[in-house]
Amino acid sequence: MAGLQRAAAGPKITDMEERSGRDSLRILPSALLAALDWAQACLPDEACGLLAGRQGRIERFLPVGNKDPSPDRFSTEPASLTRAHRAIRESGLEWRGVFHSHPRAEAFPSEADARGLALAPDMCLIASILPGRGPECRAFRRMQDRFEEIPVE
Repeated sequence: MAGLQRAAAGPKITDMEERSGRDSLRILPSALLAALDWAQACLPDEACGLLAGRQGRIERFLPVGNKDPSPDRFSTEPASLTRAHRAIRESGLEWRGVFHSHPRAEAFPSEADARGLALAPDMCLIASILPGRGPECRAFRRMQDRFEEIPVE
């Protein structure tokens, strides 16, 4: 999937500005901090979880276990995933996207991410947790065969 490759210069500012008003990830600070705390707790492996919200805003992060712990990929643990989906339904929120971390890579979708996120909503939030640097979060929308970065608010 050539469309998953990061462009050398990244997205054009004008493209990002055109999308920002209608296509961005709005996330409550408490949900973002919960996701980043989970990512730190899962080191040296990738962390994963669900993002839930309503009316275009992420209000809650729900951690999900990584069935096959690895620093290079994640695979959701079925019972943990079921519990997270049940909690979303019971709270009246909607499943809006997937969060996962990259402890050894930048915050851009990989080929493995594209395959693993095939059945997820079209939005993902990735946190790069590289040693010696603070976490970096980026959000992406799946657009058929590629991911497009969207602003995080």
